This record gives sequence, structure tokens and C-alpha cells, in this order.
Amino acid sequence: MNDLITRGEQVQFADDVIKKRGFIRAKYWSWEEPRNGLVTFANKDYLRVLFQTGVNVATSYYMVKIAEVDAGLWQITYTPDLATFYYVGKDTPAEDDGNGNVEEDNENGSIEG
Repeated sequence: MNDLITRGEQVQFADDVIKKRGFIRAKYWSWEEPRNGLVTFANKDYLRVLFQTGVNVATSYYMVKIAEVDAGLWQITYTPDLATFYYVGKDTPAEDDGNGNVEEDNENGSIEG
């Protein structure tokens, strides 16, 4: 399993995991609700996400910077294919091992479906 971010000499988005046209649900610390969107640009430092604002058919973008993710300001769920999900942030879901045992993991990770 790959992580959504990698930690080496510097923290960066995992370019082998996160790609354009992937689905993302992200919540910035100051937002009341998360925003669903589509990744339109991804590199090791930031993501650009297209989302619908809820006002008619207006769309807008938000940026997710790796420095802010590393600082704990974002909660992110990402999926490239709607079968494999990657999580990062404080409210990472618990993982069920299939036998009814739930493994708590509040670090970066993924759950494959």
C-alpha cells in the first residue's frame, strides 16, 4: 500500500498515487464542511482541485499545499478509481480487517476495496 504523501528529505505528494482526474474530498481547518472535487493539477508541492460551489452551476478551484497538509491543516480522502482510497489528516477512518476487527490508524494510509 502506498501513502498519499511521502516523507523523505522533504514531505511531498506521492506522484505515483495522486494524479489528474482523481476524486478528492478535502476539508481545510477553517471550513465547516469538506468539499468534493476533481484533481486538475498535481505535483509534489500542491494540488489544484475543481469543485462546484453550490451556487447555480458555478465552479471554482482550491489549492492544497503539501506544507499545510504536513502541518495538519487538511483532512483528505483521495481515490483514483473509486475502489482504492487514500487518507491523510486527523480524522482518518478506522480500517476493518474483514473479520469484524477494526484497526485504528490515525496516520497516513490507504484502504483498498
